[in-house]
Amino acid sequence: MEMQVLNISVAEILNMLIMLLGVAIICIAAFSYRKQNFIRLQAAHQKIDELSQRMAEQEAALLRQQHLYNIDKCLANIRAQHPAPEKT
Repeated sequence: MEMQVLNISVAEILNMLIMLLGVAIICIAAFSYRKQNFIRLQAAHQKIDELSQRMAEQEAALLRQQHLYNIDKCLANIRAQHPAPEKT
């Protein structure tokens, strides 16, 4: 079996290494960018969940206030239709 001699210069080897290093840097940057976006999306989702919960709490509080207002209005109507007897 015959061995073939590779005739590659040092400059060609350095060019290949630089190219591979560039590809590695691009891959690392892309992975880092995706990870940062994932972290940002996760934080935004958490804020949306918190805001949704606060809105639900505010809606419940508003509903309680509306019920109290309606009860107060009903009592005022009853008092207007049936005034209390005068105290002697």
